[in-house]
Amino acid sequence: MHYYPLDYKPEEANPSEQYLNYAQVHKDAIQILLKEYLEHPPMHDYSLAPILSLLRQYIELQLKGIIMYREHTPEPIVSHDIIWLYEKARKTIEEMYGSSELGPSNGDVVRFISSLGKFDPKAQAFRYPTHKDGKDFFSESERMDTWLHERIISLPLLSDIAEKIIDDLEGIEGYLALKKENEEEELGNAEYF
Repeated sequence: MHYYPLDYKPEEANPSEQYLNYAQVHKDAIQILLKEYLEHPPMHDYSLAPILSLLRQYIELQLKGIIMYREHTPEPIVSHDIIWLYEKARKTIEEMYGSSELGPSNGDVVRFISSLGKFDPKAQAFRYPTHKDGKDFFSESERMDTWLHERIISLPLLSDIAEKIIDDLEGIEGYLALKKENEEEELGNAEYF
């Protein structure tokens, strides 16, 4: 029997690492579900809703972890606005290290985050079937970007965009880790001489 101590927290872990670790397990669940569904397509109309909920949460967690990366005790980020979080993450990277080595954002990722953020600014659409007022989320699908709509109702298109998002956001995290490692190495070398 395996146990999963959800209350475990390494002493040296900072908030950024906690958010990035939560993002990691959301990513794992997304990839497992997508792989399973691509091999054995689900029958229920709502089968993609949990994946979309996990993907939306992954984006938010990963971006918050990136924003908090250099701060040991950052202020909590309470916003669910993934458009603002993405812009803030890119701005944070630009201020810390520049972004020329990182390269440009993936256009599909930017479009997905922007379209999803406009449709679902409070991260509720895939967690619940209705708004608080009882109105169905998807009765408003006419206000949803057609490009986004195609990607959330098609398993292959959802799988493709999810991998692009994961690659893009993990690329940013990897860039930050490399830059931090280089800084620590330079500091160590300076102290040595």
